[in-house]
Amino acid sequence: MPTVTLKKPIILGDRQFAVIDIDEPTLGGIAAHEVSLASTGSETAALMAMLVAETGWPMEAVRKIKASEMEALAEILLPFAKSDTSGPTGEASPQMSPMS
Repeated sequence: MPTVTLKKPIILGDRQFAVIDIDEPTLGGIAAHEVSLASTGSETAALMAMLVAETGWPMEAVRKIKASEMEALAEILLPFAKSDTSGPTGEASPQMSPMS
């Protein structure tokens, strides 16, 4: 399980956030990424939404993660969130049902 230990813990009130353990993203985390990316167009916002879903951390804590640490988290999470659904011409391919 990949672990990212923050250089400096994030403190919100009486809670401290310092270590992020991520085995493999869940479908909920991937869906949060997709929804955020579609609505904001921002890969950073989408990754933040995915982290909130995966860690249970409040968005306020996720916002305080340093950019260099976010890069390490992106390397872990984004391979699961990336899927090329375009056809050979670059146009969107029709979605297949799980039973097809």
